[in-house]
Amino acid sequence: MSAKSKRGVRENPSPLPIAPELLRAHAGVGDALEKWKETKRVPPVLLLTGPRGCGKRAMAYYLSQALQCERTGFFENAEGGGLFGGDSGLGLGMEMSGSAPAASGTAPCGECAACLRALSGQAIDFTEIVLEDDKKTLGVDQFREIKEKQGFASFAGGARIYLISDADRMTVAAANSVLKLLEEPPPGWVFLLTVSDPSLLPSTVVSRCQILRLRPLEESAVAALLRHEELPAERIATVAKMAEGSLSRARELADDDAWETRGLILQFIAKPETTYHGLIDYAAGDPAQFRLLLDQFEQILADLITAARVPGTTYRNVDAKRSLEDHAKRCAARKGGAARALSFWIERSERLFRIRREMTAPLNAKVLAQDFLSPWMDAV
Repeated sequence: MSAKSKRGVRENPSPLPIAPELLRAHAGVGDALEKWKETKRVPPVLLLTGPRGCGKRAMAYYLSQALQCERTGFFENAEGGGLFGGDSGLGLGMEMSGSAPAASGTAPCGECAACLRALSGQAIDFTEIVLEDDKKTLGVDQFREIKEKQGFASFAGGARIYLISDADRMTVAAANSVLKLLEEPPPGWVFLLTVSDPSLLPSTVVSRCQILRLRPLEESAVAALLRHEELPAERIATVAKMAEGSLSRARELADDDAWETRGLILQFIAKPETTYHGLIDYAAGDPAQFRLLLDQFEQILADLITAARVPGTTYRNVDAKRSLEDHAKRCAARKGGAARALSFWIERSERLFRIRREMTAPLNAKVLAQDFLSPWMDAV
């Protein structure tokens, strides 16, 4: 993938070929392409929503390649009217001329010049707006280059596509600066936006978009996608259950360092004193590590609480069933009964939820980690 510019604009990105499992999981994307082709209307502003890690960005890449593929029937109609052109000003898609050539499908062929350019990182009409290094928001400067190109048609004759990943990271000023383009996209231009929660975007932006909602991935789809990455089968089975439909979360949990930390967490709930300081240092070392630590404790607490309320329930932490059962027995003995053990796990779960919110404030991570982990010292 090519490097970003100073303004956080990545031109000619090179996406990996989309895995068939991901396409099957999001069959609605293919249905949308078929509908656009049938109705001869492509939305010039499309908002892809769905939980973190469900594949929004990958499907945006797929849509871009399909719209620019020379064999799908979209490519020839981008310039001067057609599926992408016109001036209705409604932001809902434009009429296609009746003379448009027919094509048999909407999936990118992977063989035409446009597809080969996209897959090799040489796409000349696809630009992605991304966060700059060490930045937490998308600023006005990152959209200035787009506005400077307003009025220019595509180089190759197909659609000119702009992808705004994590659009909720736009500052108010940035959102306002791009709003005019979204209200009246130049002929032949398509904007794709991705966001986990549309309510985090200004309503003025959402009102200009057609929304395509993606669902969390099924456990079987997560597992199938992870098998492409040569991970141990036991690890795949475990993280696929824990990922809650998020492939990126599953990958984080399956990472060697995270998996090693998981072993320390399971050791902690059996003998807290042995790994207490190590886990605190791990959590305080990096916000992403702290979040991953909380993710794993959240799953462990969910298993403990569910098993206490509904005996015989299948554990999400399939590889830690014995460890969790041993902890539950010892915690009940230490706390003075199963009911008090359950209250302890619920209290820890509630505290975990509050810590997630407190992490967004400039609080000391080490203190937060100690606050969460210390009560476990008296649990077994």
